[in-house]
Amino acid sequence: MICYHFQFETGPGHKFVLDEESETSDEAELAVVEPWLALENFQCECCTIRANARRTCPAALSIVPLVKAFGGRISYESIKVTVERAEVKMSALTSVQQGLRSLAGLLLALSACPVMCHLRPMAYFHLPFGDTKSTVFRALGMYLTGQYLRSRQGKEPDWELKGLLHLYDMIHEVNINLASRIRMASENDATVNCVIMLDIFGYEVETSLREDLAELKPLFAAYLEDK
Repeated sequence: MICYHFQFETGPGHKFVLDEESETSDEAELAVVEPWLALENFQCECCTIRANARRTCPAALSIVPLVKAFGGRISYESIKVTVERAEVKMSALTSVQQGLRSLAGLLLALSACPVMCHLRPMAYFHLPFGDTKSTVFRALGMYLTGQYLRSRQGKEPDWELKGLLHLYDMIHEVNINLASRIRMASENDATVNCVIMLDIFGYEVETSLREDLAELKPLFAAYLEDK
């Protein structure tokens, strides 16, 4: 279980408890579909969900708790975020948009979005407040593990990372459309900007991959030497 606790300088805070093996976009008990959640509104071109398969965008539905809790908040408000998982506890004094970025990424990865669900392994090994370098390393490890498992099943692996780069292109599309949805549902910019921050973060990860992992390469000097 992962627990996120948000505490403002004044007033009540918010607590979110998630199972890293859960599904965050179950619409079974959803009585009314608000326009910003409707699948057909701002549906991504890369989306493979058929209109008769479900009523809502799974990515949007996964972050409903954040929109309800923070939709009226300003993105640069100060906040203390504490994350607990098993015996590990981490805290950060940051802005609302930065604190929400970490939780939003987790919620999206645990959703049924046909794009974001590719990040589910990273959700299982969730790292709060991760920077670009650590995220690049985790994303690369996730993807290469997936390719190894494909090869073990006799399927064609992608060691050139073309599929990973394409995945981040699709993630960008999801983020852009998700931000448009949230603007329909929020008074202020905190939840919109946390998705924008996620998108900027994704762009930095993709750039690092396209630049041949220049920032990480020095760490692997021992592997690059001729034996």
